[in-house]
Amino acid sequence: MKTGWKVVADIFVYLAVSAFTFMLVFDKIPMIRPFERGFYCDDQSIMYPIVEESIDDGTIIAMSLLIFPAAVIIVELFYACYNGSCSDIRGTMWVYIKNLYRTVGSYLFGGTATILVVETLKLFFGRLRPNFIAMCRPNFTAIDCTQGFIREFHCNETDEEVLADLRKSFPSGHSAAAAYGMLFLAVYLQFRLLLKWVRLLRPLLQTLVIILGVFICASRLQDYRHHPGDVIGGAIVGALGCLLTVIFLSDKMHYMNRSYLRKMEELNKTQMQMGQYYKGNDNFAFRDSAFSINMNQLSVKNGQDRHSETALP
Repeated sequence: MKTGWKVVADIFVYLAVSAFTFMLVFDKIPMIRPFERGFYCDDQSIMYPIVEESIDDGTIIAMSLLIFPAAVIIVELFYACYNGSCSDIRGTMWVYIKNLYRTVGSYLFGGTATILVVETLKLFFGRLRPNFIAMCRPNFTAIDCTQGFIREFHCNETDEEVLADLRKSFPSGHSAAAAYGMLFLAVYLQFRLLLKWVRLLRPLLQTLVIILGVFICASRLQDYRHHPGDVIGGAIVGALGCLLTVIFLSDKMHYMNRSYLRKMEELNKTQMQMGQYYKGNDNFAFRDSAFSINMNQLSVKNGQDRHSETALP
């Protein structure tokens, strides 16, 4: 019952934070608006044309919510079945659901918190986007450009949400989401995808997800939605968000392997006592994030046997 209430409380907190964050992202809170920064009439950095987005807000949200959870569902299901024995459906599914909840839950909350930080920075800096002039269409006939920095002006664009979005260039939300999601997936694969018989599969997948993240960041420059500094800043915030989530919220992801290691240790002890120790486990190595424990270190002593036992912390 206590576990159930903890889960309910976690979900409630996550939904509340997510609702507030999404309202900030889509400018649905009228009283919260970004800092109104002025501009110079000859500032070429905000005179880029309007180009259709390669990856819009809906696409980046869908990618963030689908790619990593889908990867975790597949990988954890494979390991739950292989290591937990598909014959023990109840025990296997409990371990699977627990690891799935803790992994995906940590990822989602950390990602939402990262985007909340990004949106807060956007409101504070109020930096104009590269296509600000084309989107705002200010009335230059009423502006005296000889006074230098222009603080008071009016846009022909009247949509308040569009105007607010034009002042939210730094840092890049797309870049932060891409850096967070792709880096988190790469770290997850580092901990979980440890197949000895396909050593290059893990670095290949990690390279592909990093390339995807770089492509998303680069698209924000190609579409004239952000300045180079915005993309770099967003990527840094996303990477820091990933690092903090892995260290503090996921507790270095050690729980991903510890359940399996404990179960396999008990199984190996039983098999050793019966003289039926099976060497097939050498095909897979499972690493504890803090102590680098693998399956070859989980053999136990049985009298004259020279194997040593590695106990879990």
